[in-house]
Amino acid sequence: MASSASSMVSAEMMQGAKDLIRGTLDAGEEEPEIKERSRVIITSAGDPLP
Repeated sequence: MASSASSMVSAEMMQGAKDLIRGTLDAGEEEPEIKERSRVIITSAGDPLP
């Protein structure tokens, strides 16, 4: 699976966000249903940790 993602994430949340994205991509490779049902949601909520 080729994918590219760019997102603004506060420094405190960066490693967790990367781990979550990588885990989701890995799960999608192992289970086609996960890949099919996964969606990306983009918001403009800003930095979650002001």
